[in-house]
Amino acid sequence: MTDFQRISPRKLQVVATRGRVMGDYTQGGGTATRFESRIKMRSAPVYVRDIRLLYGNFLANATSSDADAPNDITVEAALESLTGVFTRRAFFGAQVNRLLAAGAHYFISDKIGADLAPSTDFAIRTGVTVASAGQFVQYGVLTLTTADTFVENTSGSSQVLGFTGAMVANGGVLVSKGYGPLAVLGYPLTPTPAVVIRGDSIAVGVADVNNNVGANGFLERGLVGASGGAIPYMNLARAGDSLQGEGAIGHGWRRDSLMEYATHYVTDMGNNDPAGGVSLASMQTLALANWKSAKARGLKVYQCTLLPRCTSSDGFTTTGGQTVVANYESTGIRGLFNAWLLTQVGVTIDGVIDVAAVVEDPANPGKWKVSGGVLTADGIHPNALGNANIAPTITAWANTLT
Repeated sequence: MTDFQRISPRKLQVVATRGRVMGDYTQGGGTATRFESRIKMRSAPVYVRDIRLLYGNFLANATSSDADAPNDITVEAALESLTGVFTRRAFFGAQVNRLLAAGAHYFISDKIGADLAPSTDFAIRTGVTVASAGQFVQYGVLTLTTADTFVENTSGSSQVLGFTGAMVANGGVLVSKGYGPLAVLGYPLTPTPAVVIRGDSIAVGVADVNNNVGANGFLERGLVGASGGAIPYMNLARAGDSLQGEGAIGHGWRRDSLMEYATHYVTDMGNNDPAGGVSLASMQTLALANWKSAKARGLKVYQCTLLPRCTSSDGFTTTGGQTVVANYESTGIRGLFNAWLLTQVGVTIDGVIDVAAVVEDPANPGKWKVSGGVLTADGIHPNALGNANIAPTITAWANTLT
């Protein structure tokens, strides 16, 4: 009878997978004025109630950090059950859609009258319109699952409200990218972890491929694979980000304000700093400030070790063909930073996830492993195999979260 006892109100938090900051623009200069998406998600491994959707109108990519969007967008949305075959409309201040002005921040929908049983698959249907052809809509780099659809068209008819199933071209074209929620929020019946991901293009999942679970990169893959059910997450990583960049005044301020909807913080920040000439001492100072910011928001903080960075003369098929990039040696800034991370566990952070150990050759420190297959195409980002190999280490960590 425990499940039917009166439950004290809980914190509004992320309660589903695949929340993601928008990383680029679509259709600038094109003809489309309507953009629609259907994105499959999975709910927390506990019962959740009163779903709310978090949407934004800003951009975080390799050249722009939390930048204003250049034009207004109007958003409509609905939650679609994949089992009961129904949709529930999202209202925005009692309206069926919401205009986000150019340069706007973010907004949260009213409560949707839908509860989700543990680990329920569902879809969020989102429609975005712009005033005229050639205006911009942001999109996330989303790995497609079999339930996803992304559409660009000039049709006036919506496929969001009252619809179920895959979207169709509707006079436009089906594409492989789209606009969706920064996060799906709700109130869990019992305490459950919710993770915010911060970091660089490695955390974004650049170089990963379609894996049919909608997870980009080893962090998302590992969270989805948790043994008790997928851990909800919101991926706020930005390609090109760094500790030095995060330390800049105003850098990441929009994403910082969203972290309160999580309970745990995980980052791989620091991978780009040695290449930028940042000293070990500066990296340590910046990392401490980064962790403190997350701690100040009540989050448990975890840091990933930094990955190898090399060039190769033979496509990373041998260690002999690899040359370690300056400052990424095992005895260089990267190696020293990784060693220092371990000294901070229980002091300034809650834990370190040693992802480098999975892909770094122990006999040739600083170089990528080659046994079992090529793990990277560029010496920086894990490829699909590299991400798949690291994911179980993330899952092992995710299984410990409370």
